[in-house]
Amino acid sequence: MLSVTLPSRAGLGGGGACVAYQPATDSVGRGVPEAVVFVPPASTGAGADRPAAVPMLARGLFALHARYGTKPFETLVTPAEQLARFGAPPSRALLRDLAVVAGPLLADPNARAIFAANGQPLTEAGVLTQVDLATTLSSLRTAGVGDFYQGGYARRIEDASRVAGGGITVADLRAALPRTGGPLVIRSGNDSVAFVPPPADGGLAAAAALQSLDDRRD
Repeated sequence: MLSVTLPSRAGLGGGGACVAYQPATDSVGRGVPEAVVFVPPASTGAGADRPAAVPMLARGLFALHARYGTKPFETLVTPAEQLARFGAPPSRALLRDLAVVAGPLLADPNARAIFAANGQPLTEAGVLTQVDLATTLSSLRTAGVGDFYQGGYARRIEDASRVAGGGITVADLRAALPRTGGPLVIRSGNDSVAFVPPPADGGLAAAAALQSLDDRRD
């Protein structure tokens, strides 16, 4: 859903990391926290004029769902697909992000068609409609995440990346896999606190900040 409502920070072209935890010892994580990391690798394929990030969000969320989800994956995609297709008022967070990059963003005709469809930048009174994103989400729902990374949709991503000057190939998409493992865990009083590990951003700094705070208390 965030890929629709806040694409500036959680678009399908990005990735992320999560810490998942189920206390039961017979659960998939056997009662200990687990990190699922799906940070986008960079592709520098032949003929590219700049590095391009391999999209990892769909595969990462699917991996997280495969380990911890209970509902059919396609039912989780449907609400986002409908919101993208029929539109919704933009959030203030999205509008703030768009204002920072308004110049170069609106110079791109594809972006301008989405975020300034009537010739004026999107406002809180407007409606954000993303038909192409809805079509992509529909493909994820019907053809599956596998098609996005090694099927017909993967080939379309390769073609679009080449036209845009990037170097993402089907081989890059196929090889980009989420990984699971142990999170960063530190003790804080009587508690254990888990953070996402590198190469995900933020976890190491947050763990260090908590440790520093605990040291001051001591």
